Amino acid sequence: MDELIVQGRVIKPDDLTGIRELMAAHPQWGRYHLSVHLAQQWNWRNGAGQLKDMAARSLLLKLERRGLLLLPPRKGK
Repeated sequence: MDELIVQGRVIKPDDLTGIRELMAAHPQWGRYHLSVHLAQQWNWRNGAGQLKDMAARSLLLKLERRGLLLLPPRKGK
């Protein structure tokens, strides 16, 4: 895979590997914990300094739709 742009971020093969490693290291985490940790790890914040965890979650979903990773199942309400 070459670099691709998802959610306004350049995603490199190393980034994808890091996401997969994070998921493997924390199999008990759901999508929420993954997205928050990813946003923290990348220091991904908006102009007001708030963590962009929703953007990170959307990025993860888009990567899954492209067949680049498999997210944990959604937790139903």
